[in-house]
Amino acid sequence: MNHYALLRQLHESIQPRAYLEIGTSRGASLALAACPSVAIDPRPDLSPKVDVLGIKPWLKVYRSTSDDFFASHEPASTLDGLPLDLAFIDGMHRIENVIRDVVNCERWSHSGGILAIHDVLPQAPDWASREPRPRNWTGDVWRVVPCLRRHRPDLDLTLLDAAPSGMLIVRNLDAGNRVLLDRLPEILAGYLDDPRPYQSQVEEFLAGEHPRSTETWAPAPAADSAQRG
Repeated sequence: MNHYALLRQLHESIQPRAYLEIGTSRGASLALAACPSVAIDPRPDLSPKVDVLGIKPWLKVYRSTSDDFFASHEPASTLDGLPLDLAFIDGMHRIENVIRDVVNCERWSHSGGILAIHDVLPQAPDWASREPRPRNWTGDVWRVVPCLRRHRPDLDLTLLDAAPSGMLIVRNLDAGNRVLLDRLPEILAGYLDDPRPYQSQVEEFLAGEHPRSTETWAPAPAADSAQRG
């Protein structure tokens, strides 16, 4: 199952009351949402062949980096008072950006919300280059997996083999948790100053992971609105 099919399954099962995505590009992932939606991308290139509005009650597209967006917007007004039940993170493929995106999406969400993080399982070490490449670039997004395991053991993490480059499902969110934010310089230094060859780090990570199959995993069905907060 590819990551679009997995996202569709999440939408159908969770039935989010509001959805947010970071990294919209041509709009394929955005088109999967049927609920009120927020899309953030510094250079959205929505395809005229993709019906991104669909049956959504409303859609807000922000031409902005995620850092600038979260610095200047608040959830209550942006989401029209709706709870953020599902966020998809597929923005800048560097660990420093991904951690900030996780922090901000969690801050906007609630304990029953879900974060889905794309590109956590590069198929080969060269996909994981810190520098952009023309095709198959996942950057060092993979580092968010050991980062959350170490610094946020309270989170419920499920690593899935969604083609082509994996998905991490994050549950049990805590909007008031500041651990990642407070430790960000320390966390980044631990990764970016690691003296080991970077390719060896990627290979070690991939060799030690055993992601669950999307063919046998299914998201929990949506709880009622009171239970979801």
